[in-house]
Amino acid sequence: MYVQDNFKEIGYQENAELSKFKNSRKAGELCKSGIAYIKNSSAAVCIEISHVTTNLDNFVSKQKKGPFKCSLNKTYNQPAGCRYHFVDEKGVTGVISEEYCECSMNSTLNE
Repeated sequence: MYVQDNFKEIGYQENAELSKFKNSRKAGELCKSGIAYIKNSSAAVCIEISHVTTNLDNFVSKQKKGPFKCSLNKTYNQPAGCRYHFVDEKGVTGVISEEYCECSMNSTLNE
């Protein structure tokens, strides 16, 4: 576990009971970073989360460290609370997934 470097392609098999983000974390158990981008139905690529954007400001501000600012008052359907971003080996930014996130318990950070 946790031995593959970033940008290493690894095998992947989806677990339909898990969310996309949780499948990325499950596949990432082979990666030093602990997360992988799901490339297709049988392959994933080890990556690191570069930043997180949230629904607090319509996904504009880049947050690099938690606790993440997000709205506790909005319904977490689509779009969800957080978007998890990564940068590939060519420097292109992508989104790992968009789904519910844990907001800070510090009320000054949230709506």
